[in-house]
Amino acid sequence: MAHIIQFDFSHSWVSAVLNGLRTAAHEIEQRYRTEEGFDALVRLEHQEEILGVSCVAVQSYMNRTWAEIQKYDLKVNRTEAKLQMYQMFGPKIGQPGIAHAELVYHLANYWKHHDEWPDWTPKQNEPRYGTVKVLANVGITADTDFPCIHGLQKIRPPVDPLFDELEQLLFDWRRAAVSYHLSESNGGAET
Repeated sequence: MAHIIQFDFSHSWVSAVLNGLRTAAHEIEQRYRTEEGFDALVRLEHQEEILGVSCVAVQSYMNRTWAEIQKYDLKVNRTEAKLQMYQMFGPKIGQPGIAHAELVYHLANYWKHHDEWPDWTPKQNEPRYGTVKVLANVGITADTDFPCIHGLQKIRPPVDPLFDELEQLLFDWRRAAVSYHLSESNGGAET
């Protein structure tokens, strides 16, 4: 029964969302090149919003993958294990080695909640603590203009061709996470 998680039922919707956001990003580039008054700052503001929404779509997909894994692997049902799964797979950035999936996860949290934050100095028991810590590890602070752009440029500069990279990162991460958990549920045997 656990092998059902090998089928990626969410692939088509997340691809469609990222494709729509890719189209919106191209429209912003076109407006920047042709529309008077659509200057570099306006361009960056629009890109930040599109990339923030992209991170949320990716986070939703990763959370859905995690829920599928939990459904069939009852040993892994803690928040710490979920966050560890985002850290385990894929390329890493700098020291202490922030995984691309982990960075996107925390950029999504930042984008969804930063307007609610009173400051960037949370206590360790606050939900935003992990997000602020990860973002700081890649050089994003309260003083960073356009944190989503800055963070995603760590994955692949420049931002413009990023959507293909995000989609590939996502599917590679899912494949690794599912394979790992299927292997673990079979006592370490490859599936």
